This record gives sequence, C-alpha cells and structure tokens, in this order.
Amino acid sequence: MDFFERPISGELLTTVGRDANEQMLPIGYVIVEVENKDTWSWFLELLVEDLGGADICRFCTFMSDQQKVISVHSFM
Repeated sequence: MDFFERPISGELLTTVGRDANEQMLPIGYVIVEVENKDTWSWFLELLVEDLGGADICRFCTFMSDQQKVISVHSFM
C-alpha cells in the first residue's frame, strides 16, 4: 500500500544519532525540492530548535557525509 497519492520527487535530508548503547536511531528527516546550503541550513536550524536549542546542542557533534553542499558554519 502506498502512503502517498502521487509520486514525490525531491531529496531526503536525514539525521541519525547514537544512543548510550551505540545503537543508531533516526532523529529527523525532511523531503526538500533540492539539496543545497539553504535547505540544509533550514533543516539544521529546525533540528537544533527541536533538540532544545543552542545551549543543549553545544554538547552535540554534527558530522556530514562530506557532500560539497554542506560546509561547516554556525547555525545556532
């Protein structure tokens, strides 16, 4: 059974984390029209807000798969 009534095109941006038992778990995801710096910045800003803000996230490490579209920058 399909959950969508029509095909969806775009890029899937995802974040995963590791818990104390080294198990991987999904944290967030979004489908965007195009993957670029603006969509990643928007997604990461929302992620930081959802995780509790910059005060909490300063203790987090964010890593990318080294795609050129993502550069190290401050989004907090």
